[in-house]
Amino acid sequence: MNKAQLVVGHVGTETARIWGRGNSQHRVMHVQATSTCGQAVEDRVELKAENGFTGVAQLTDLKPDTDYQVQVRYGDQGPSARGEFSTV
Repeated sequence: MNKAQLVVGHVGTETARIWGRGNSQHRVMHVQATSTCGQAVEDRVELKAENGFTGVAQLTDLKPDTDYQVQVRYGDQGPSARGEFSTV
């Protein structure tokens, strides 16, 4: 895995989905989103070979109309990527 990537999508008032893709050496996707007021929400997704090591994290209990910074890390020491999104 040369470069970690993430895709933010389906953002609502209290939820967001984060798509990611690992590989055979990085089979777990750790996702953490932190709001500008310090609220942190996390999810962990096991990535399976039959799905091409792709997965979707479901972030819930977000605050409406709030900006979030998101970090995705693949495996315990694997590559990571950062992004941002705003709830509706």
